[in-house]
Amino acid sequence: MIEIRYIRSIYAILPDTDVRNHRKCANLKSYQKKFLEHRIRRIGSVSHLACLAAAGCLHHATEFKVRGERIGIFHGTSLGNIAETLRVAEESLGISRELPSPINFSSSVSNNTAFYIASVTGALGPNILISQEDLSFEGALNAFQLTAGSGKIDAALVGGTDGFIEPPENQLIRYGYEPGISLGEGSGWMLLDACRDNALGEFLHCEERIPDSPEQLTGLLRELISRFRAGEEPVHISLGTRFLKDDILTQFIRDNSLIPMDYHTTTGHYPTAAASSIYLAGRNITHGIYLHISKNIFGRIGIFLIRFFPKI
Repeated sequence: MIEIRYIRSIYAILPDTDVRNHRKCANLKSYQKKFLEHRIRRIGSVSHLACLAAAGCLHHATEFKVRGERIGIFHGTSLGNIAETLRVAEESLGISRELPSPINFSSSVSNNTAFYIASVTGALGPNILISQEDLSFEGALNAFQLTAGSGKIDAALVGGTDGFIEPPENQLIRYGYEPGISLGEGSGWMLLDACRDNALGEFLHCEERIPDSPEQLTGLLRELISRFRAGEEPVHISLGTRFLKDDILTQFIRDNSLIPMDYHTTTGHYPTAAASSIYLAGRNITHGIYLHISKNIFGRIGIFLIRFFPKI
């Protein structure tokens, strides 16, 4: 059985514009010209963002020869095409003065994101879209883990995407974030296969659980680091939005000489920002383990670990 874990490419579309202290991906036309042969029409904004980033990930892959029917897609999104969904709801309920639009309705269906990604990348294997709040990307990683050893795929595109819409006050409520948090949007992807030659790194592990106590959580982190760390290999760690003010984790990072990385200053805050954090980690980490931990509003945590190989 092949072992699909080596990272051939990492790519993300990051916010490039500030909108009242929030981060937005405003200039998508340049990506469309660079990565797509044909313009995509009548597509939701999050679906559009996901397609461009997934196509960019495939575009940057080197020495990749897996046929499309053997490539799986595993995509996480918290709210999907929320902007289009709200527009359709307002039209249907008479809140807006516009008649219900079939085009707007088709753009609001987040499940069509999978179809569009397959269309632009040529990936025709299993195609899974997962939505589970702040752990949507971790859900996609877990779906990939379960499928990787099935023999149905030889490679996988794994990513996460969420969008920012006005007004930010309402979006903070939808995410369950505290007032004053700087929102963002973006789409990040990894392409993985079974070939170690010239790989950027390797996917190590992902899991979700509800710890009984902070001590159980730090114990789990200590166990995972011990299991996957090679010798004195450096360990870099990032915290999801709901962990940023966690004093116990902050102390754990200090006590264990972990290297913190705060990616939110670049991405802004949104549920699947962890997917884009991998791209930023790959640019900043020369080698070592990258550990990310997130938490949803109900206290369920998601952890994943990636090893970056030394850059040649």
